[in-house]
Amino acid sequence: MTKVPRVKIKDHTVLPIGTRFHIDWAFWNVTSIRGFTATLIVVESTTRYIWTFNSRSKSAPIDICLYFFNQMKSQGYPCIRVRCDEDGGLVNNTEFCKIIYKDLGMTIESTGGYESSINGTAETPIRTLKRTVRSELIGGGQPDEFHCFAGGHGTAVYNNVIHRITGKIPAIEMNGYCIPLAKMFPFGAKVRVLAADLKSRRSLTARTSIDQRHPTDFDDNTASAVHVPQSSFTGIFLGWSNHHNVMLVYVPASNGKTHRVRRVHHAYVDPYALSASEEDTLSPNEIMLRQLHGQTFDKHAMINWQKQIPPSTFDSIESPFDPAICETFEITLPPRGFSLGIQVDTDQDYLLPILAKILRDRDLYDQIPQRHHYYKSWIIQIEDELPITAQGCIDALHYLQREGEPRQTLITLCPIDEPVRYHHQTFRHYFDSCTHLKNHHMIALPYEPTAHTSIFKCLDSELRPEWREALNHQYNKNDDVRLLAMPTPIENLPEGKKVLPAVMSTRIKKKGDNIYQFIARMCANGSKQQQGIHYEFSYSPTAGMAPIRITLCTAAVFDWIVAVIDVVNCFQSTMVPPEDRLVISMPPFYRKWFQEKYPEVKWEHSPSNKYVLEVINGLQGDKGIGRRWYLLLKRLLEDFGFVCCISEPSLFIYDHDGQQMILNTSTDDFLCAFNDQSLFDRLCAKMRTMFDITTKEGEKFQYLNLDIIQTEHGISYDQTDHIRRKIINKYFPPDKISESKLKPVHTPFRTDSDYEKDLAEQLPASEDELKILEQRYGDSYGAILGEIMHVEVCSRFELSYSIRRLAQFTHGPTEAAFAGLYRVLRFLATHPHRPVMYPRRKFQGYDELRVDFDAPKFKSTQIPRVPCTIADSDHARDTLRRKSHHCVVSLLNGVIVHNRVQQQRSIALHSTHSEILGSLAATKETGYLQDIYTHIGHPPSNIFPFPIFLDSKPCIDALESNAVTTRVKHISVPIKYIHEKIAADRIKLHWIDTNLNLADSGTKPNPSPVLTRHYDFLIGVRFYPPPGSKHHELLQLDTFITSPYVKSKTKNDSKAEGDPICSESPRD
Repeated sequence: MTKVPRVKIKDHTVLPIGTRFHIDWAFWNVTSIRGFTATLIVVESTTRYIWTFNSRSKSAPIDICLYFFNQMKSQGYPCIRVRCDEDGGLVNNTEFCKIIYKDLGMTIESTGGYESSINGTAETPIRTLKRTVRSELIGGGQPDEFHCFAGGHGTAVYNNVIHRITGKIPAIEMNGYCIPLAKMFPFGAKVRVLAADLKSRRSLTARTSIDQRHPTDFDDNTASAVHVPQSSFTGIFLGWSNHHNVMLVYVPASNGKTHRVRRVHHAYVDPYALSASEEDTLSPNEIMLRQLHGQTFDKHAMINWQKQIPPSTFDSIESPFDPAICETFEITLPPRGFSLGIQVDTDQDYLLPILAKILRDRDLYDQIPQRHHYYKSWIIQIEDELPITAQGCIDALHYLQREGEPRQTLITLCPIDEPVRYHHQTFRHYFDSCTHLKNHHMIALPYEPTAHTSIFKCLDSELRPEWREALNHQYNKNDDVRLLAMPTPIENLPEGKKVLPAVMSTRIKKKGDNIYQFIARMCANGSKQQQGIHYEFSYSPTAGMAPIRITLCTAAVFDWIVAVIDVVNCFQSTMVPPEDRLVISMPPFYRKWFQEKYPEVKWEHSPSNKYVLEVINGLQGDKGIGRRWYLLLKRLLEDFGFVCCISEPSLFIYDHDGQQMILNTSTDDFLCAFNDQSLFDRLCAKMRTMFDITTKEGEKFQYLNLDIIQTEHGISYDQTDHIRRKIINKYFPPDKISESKLKPVHTPFRTDSDYEKDLAEQLPASEDELKILEQRYGDSYGAILGEIMHVEVCSRFELSYSIRRLAQFTHGPTEAAFAGLYRVLRFLATHPHRPVMYPRRKFQGYDELRVDFDAPKFKSTQIPRVPCTIADSDHARDTLRRKSHHCVVSLLNGVIVHNRVQQQRSIALHSTHSEILGSLAATKETGYLQDIYTHIGHPPSNIFPFPIFLDSKPCIDALESNAVTTRVKHISVPIKYIHEKIAADRIKLHWIDTNLNLADSGTKPNPSPVLTRHYDFLIGVRFYPPPGSKHHELLQLDTFITSPYVKSKTKNDSKAEGDPICSESPRD
């Protein structure tokens, strides 16, 4: 047997530093605690300095090499040659060598050796990295999962000790400094993290004794070596960060906190384990250091230890792929020059090509089983090539093609054990192309993306391709309606013509489970437009919540159908006279889109290379376009036969030949309630002659952000999905705060007097304090208040009092005000689902409103099903401003349709004064509602006189008697006004007990039982559909949460049970 000679050792220390590098690449059989499975080793030939890079890559780490060598070149190193072990796989990888040569300009050499440890003789004096890591793990008593840290620690030790061949310290030769010997702690040593401030360190020293091995006095600039009490160590030492003054400390899981790795500056490292308790297990390093402490011995002497050490299975492997699951197929490549019919993508996590798609009409489609199609498998080998990227895979396939004839070749695939995290949108794209559903601006993602306010920030994000598609989609939509004229040089504009900046408004809509639509809507920045010069009027009425609720309740009573019409590009469908047309700047990527859309069109040259666009039709952002659109829509509806309501211009009524419809307009969204489907179809056909529209019909649909459900049990609406997406997911994200850990609250406003005192006495937060509060609570005070206020106005009436009180601190938030808003957020997070339910029953009759006390005591009253109002006022509960609040609640068929909570403008002198001002507000709101009911067609007997319930008998007496006494003479005008309404039979006042007043919770912070009882009655909890019904399933009432302090829910009145559906119209 002949022994193969090793390579002759060469001396490369004469080369300039940074000229030659040796690299090697190894895979491990254990996945580290940070998910690494491989390591790249780089050795500088002259200094023998080593770098190690852990990676998840399953192929040649070209990304690490490009980053490393580019950084070295930027620091002035020449970086001319790379030497690799010829058995390591890097030098045999064609794509790796090509990228290193073309992108870095470096030549690759082979060592010619048979063992990677010699690797060009640069690593001959040291053990292999595998042995070094294994010894670190065993000595530190740590599991194999810590090999990524053990490798880094072993590399740092090697770089900071004298090299046997060069006789120098590599770190000093390479960097000019090294880690001091006093800080070369063993891997796995116990660590106690100290407080950074001097006072805390002195306190710690006073409670402990000095370590007798290093008797030193306390130094203000460094942490003293102290003996720490039993079991007081924080974690274990893993090595150093980017500097030797910053240590990496592993902190195990404890007290509900997950394990983590900390970077610390001030810490006490205990290599002798003096801080260990009797329950702690000593590592082999600690045992040996204890035995060797204070001893001197000859380096040639033999020392034997017989200790039980934990075993380690850490080892290198040939391939990161399990051969049991890899499959090799023989495929037929078409002749050179013919398309392969295969689409490949790159897995950026593992640096491997992924089989994305194969065309159905190609032979490869049948030769490779479909279980490997659509991002399910990596392509790990093609003949002898090991591709890294998609381009390298395609190049390898093209290289194997023959001229004029097909060729048989082998391809090896490995199934992916988990979906590629960032290719959901690409998979969705391929799926849509197969099912003929092309929505290029929609993607499927496992998480909910967020849209930046700036389109340029969106284009810089990882979702740049989707935003580019959204831009192209918007430009195509504009082109379909001929919105913009051809780009014109800015020099051609008439003198004095104003150019408005083009703004792309970004938005993301959820279109289904994990499906999102990216919207980039083109707008103009009309902030500098002046009334009378650029536009005349900007008022454009939109539907309020009161008409919407009245529409839903009326449709429920008369068994009508509810549906939604949505006009696509409503402003772009509005014609603008030529003299009023806007001129905007060119939005991003519009020029490229235009040239691709119209390649034959030649542009007029602009000396400044600046072009502008004339807007032919309307555009969002123009202050006058909203008014133009409303007038166009109003003319269209009136031509169809609708009549506009004077008091509510967004409400239209159609009543001809027995066909009736109520229509609420909200810019381009219309909520319709009708008794004949053919009427709705005719209206849609009429509107399609002028606009592109879409409709929403059926049992469940969405209007704005309201989820509406209609069945035989009634019509309900809620904002649960909006609350979860915009509030819960934002302020209580599931990855940070789980629902089980979120402490529930059952009132949105604290009821104790201490909180009132805090609100009154605390000063506004300073600028620095405000930043801390905003960081603690997740957003600015105004942003949080706006999110809650929108929900309160639409569906969550129990928040009204809290919002009115806390909105007073918008200009000067305090810590107590922030805490109040956070309590409201917690209330919504723990009670997100509270639907409003309108039953299908007649208006005739009454509902019993009852409150039970200690049996057999109770109080009750009769609430009419016809329209009625309940009002209440407090007296100067706000101790800071001493102003009172009043609440007005209006009901229709026993369920709330209108709610208004306001702070009174003046300070009330007494409670009667406050109650009269509340009655005045109720009278005004009643007049507004009477006009709506009259326009819809409710019988006059149902709305005149309009019942108003008050709980103050002195107030009722003063208003009905029309007597202005000395006690109320300062408010004689409101009294006269209300009395005139009473005398004209417009309203009628009724007394109601305070315990039964449903408006009481809008004027004061009531406890949970009272608050829940009031609002359960108002939102119609007693009418919720029974379990097992379709409406109950759609409404997801299994998630409905009530207060634990409420003994029982409000019971349905016996008169309401079994009511037949009213088939008449409100006008009958």
